[in-house]
Amino acid sequence: MRALVQRVSSASVRVDGRTVGQIGPGLCVLLGVGPDDDEAICDQLAEKVRALRIFDDGNGKMSEPLGQRELLCVSQFTLYANTGKGNRPSFTGAAPPQLAEPLYERFCEQLGAQRGVFGALMEVELVNDGPVTLMVEVERSVAARSASRGQPCEDSQMAPEPRQVPRFAAEPPHEHLPSGRWAQRLTEAFTEACAAIEPDGDTEVGEPGEISWYPERTWHGRSYLPAVAASSTGLELFGYIAHIPGDEQSELTAVADVTSETAADNPDWQIDLCEEVVGSWRGETDSVAAMTLVWGQPTKVDAKIATAELAGLCVDQCELVERRFTLLAPDDYRGDTLEIACYDGGGRELARESLYEDAEAADGPAAS
Repeated sequence: MRALVQRVSSASVRVDGRTVGQIGPGLCVLLGVGPDDDEAICDQLAEKVRALRIFDDGNGKMSEPLGQRELLCVSQFTLYANTGKGNRPSFTGAAPPQLAEPLYERFCEQLGAQRGVFGALMEVELVNDGPVTLMVEVERSVAARSASRGQPCEDSQMAPEPRQVPRFAAEPPHEHLPSGRWAQRLTEAFTEACAAIEPDGDTEVGEPGEISWYPERTWHGRSYLPAVAASSTGLELFGYIAHIPGDEQSELTAVADVTSETAADNPDWQIDLCEEVVGSWRGETDSVAAMTLVWGQPTKVDAKIATAELAGLCVDQCELVERRFTLLAPDDYRGDTLEIACYDGGGRELARESLYEDAEAADGPAAS
């Protein structure tokens, strides 16, 4: 968990033109939550911020803690931005909203803080006194390193998981969407796979039109590049190309299928989804999860992040690229099935769909 702490003369936060939090002299804290954070880490960070001796003691020295001064806290997932590659930051290192929001609220309660509105578009104004700005961070890895050296770590106890399930098994997207000769090679492979589809009855599959590529995900030594294209007969062709990661000359394995169910014919869809099972994972009591590649795009909203959720637990997430996302997550495990959700940049849920037509009975996947 990360806190960007600023000593201020005053600070305020507005939502929709209305002031929702305002303080005088004290601290303005921008708070980011990581995917491995928990209540113990939250409490430890709150105490660390409370004890920071960064206020003037009257003799020109910074030696006084927060004391009775005020604190304003604003949620800020962009503190977990990854700027290591390219010019567009990636925020996949931030916790999903369902984990981040309760920890944000807990942090505010611990410090009696004025606060913003989690997930909302906010305007923050402040007068930095000094200026004094510090980044304060508490991570589980610190506790783990202490424990590995045989040192007690009372503040960072980890409870056992109630159930075991793979989370974030696939690498996040590393490459831009295909272009140039690489895109041409992929197009040829996907077109060939589409031509091999055996249609039902008298259905004519037709020729694929312009292909939309989706973010690439890598799992188990294979990279998967999903694709969708409208056919010349009004159907939708969907599938993926699998290859060895980092080797554009490796053999391509193309999988393609066709459906008559399209987003244009289903205005109630919140997210247009496709999915294919690409492997399995054997868990407790020999239960098997279907490792499922899921790709799509929201139909009515401008989302920033998509998540795959199994029994209320986030098991994968992906930042949208050109309004498209790809997830790879366990599905159909011990009676639980995947739901896909889309969120805006502030962590507010915008759309949600099940992979199944009837979320209560997973008799078979919904059509693409």
